[in-house]
Amino acid sequence: MNRKQYIKSIEDFYKANVEISKRKSNDYASDTDPFSNFRKVENMGLTVPQGFLVRMGDKMSRLEELIGKGKSSQVMDEKVEDTLADLANYSAILAVYLKHGNK
Repeated sequence: MNRKQYIKSIEDFYKANVEISKRKSNDYASDTDPFSNFRKVENMGLTVPQGFLVRMGDKMSRLEELIGKGKSSQVMDEKVEDTLADLANYSAILAVYLKHGNK
């Protein structure tokens, strides 16, 4: 892979993640509060950022199982690539929340 192919792959990854984020936001959040699904952790005594960290920690644990231990996935509908996309999206959504979410 050369640098041009690398950059194209990164662009494709982010473009796909934006589409995933749009679909999941439509399914899980409200039009007036795109963070509404993430705010639900406040009812459990967590802050919204803490809720994100829990979800991200779950994804990191999943990656450890799939990559670190070399296990094959028993859940056929979630691949390493899906888990990485979720982790990247949680990172991006958390960044937006920290900048705009409390306003």
